[in-house]
Amino acid sequence: MKNKHIILENGLNIYLCPDKTKHTTYVSLIFKYGSNHNRFKVNDKEYLIPDGMAHFIEHYLLEHGKYGNLFRLLGEKQMYRDGYTNPIRTKYYFSTTHDLEWGLEKLITGINEPIFKEKFIEKTKEPIYHEIRMVKDKKIRMLIETSIKNAFHNYKRISNIGTLSSIKSFDYDTVKLCYDVFYQFKNQILIVAGNFNEEKVLKKIKEIYAEIKKEDIPFELITVNEPSEVKKAYEEYYMPIGKPLVGISFKINIKNYNASELLKLDNYLHCFKSLNFGITSPLYQELLEQNIIDYPTGLFIDYYHDYLLMTVINDTHEIEKFIKTIKEMFKTRNFNNNKEFFDLMKKEAIINFSFRPESLASMIDPFVDNLTRFNYPEFDKLADIESDNFEKYIKIIENLDFSHYTVTVIKDKN
Repeated sequence: MKNKHIILENGLNIYLCPDKTKHTTYVSLIFKYGSNHNRFKVNDKEYLIPDGMAHFIEHYLLEHGKYGNLFRLLGEKQMYRDGYTNPIRTKYYFSTTHDLEWGLEKLITGINEPIFKEKFIEKTKEPIYHEIRMVKDKKIRMLIETSIKNAFHNYKRISNIGTLSSIKSFDYDTVKLCYDVFYQFKNQILIVAGNFNEEKVLKKIKEIYAEIKKEDIPFELITVNEPSEVKKAYEEYYMPIGKPLVGISFKINIKNYNASELLKLDNYLHCFKSLNFGITSPLYQELLEQNIIDYPTGLFIDYYHDYLLMTVINDTHEIEKFIKTIKEMFKTRNFNNNKEFFDLMKKEAIINFSFRPESLASMIDPFVDNLTRFNYPEFDKLADIESDNFEKYIKIIENLDFSHYTVTVIKDKN
């Protein structure tokens, strides 16, 4: 899929991706604001915002905007719509076969012309309190949050949705500040893909934004110096569960990687995940035969500024054996028997890539990830997949430093 990139005078980045073979149009309004962006400076004043603000603002704008509940409004037109927040971005989107210009106007103005009131801020907190209470009962989420806390010394974001105390602390001034700073035009990306009239849609977008007035607020994201060593090597956490849950998080410094190198690393890490933790992997067979685990081990991969955190998780009564086996695998990076599976994965990736054009979201979502996570404004290319080989994979994985890790064990108090 080809895209046309336009930058308006207000700083808005627009990507138009027309495809007349599609029946629908997919619109995505993205803000480079996620849970990672909790330290910033405005007018020489530094702010450290408690966890959950980006997610909170997403809820507020969808539920209490100028049109009331924007989610419900779009739904009345039978538009498929949603929003989400992750560590690096907040995204609002809809897909439709009709009333595209109406949908564009409602989405753009609804998000960019909010009505902030203290009573609505307090009302928004209630469903998030409920969401947090539900999360606290999820052992994997609690293990990952504990691992993040123990892995980092100076990196303060632990939870994407926040805690009961952090959400309670949000007031009008803080919410409005974060909205004004991170919802500026220059921090927005608008993508329109699918079946639409390019000239007509671009004209409509320009007209909509011309009517919206926003103050330009210079701001600076604050980065911290973070050592490679973990903050705490081991912690036990207690909650009502049957079999203990064990997690080993490897903290890997990636600050010297450029955008294209990070993108390639990300691709090969997913190969690493499948080759070492899939049901066909030697590691899985070994752990299964020794009755250490009962099902495949999970591997969670996430980025935290200059670091990558890879967390291996499984339930086991054989805690020490599981930890020892996983540590040994990361230490030796045993590539035996991997080439055959790597080649099979490459063929599968080529097949899956060929099916992407069947879904607009399958085309656009990887592009958004490339754009916001890796600062790489290009669609994935078949040639890049075809150029992958096992030797490149080995070289990239061998260059990763797996020597810094933290272990978290969740047990039942009884």
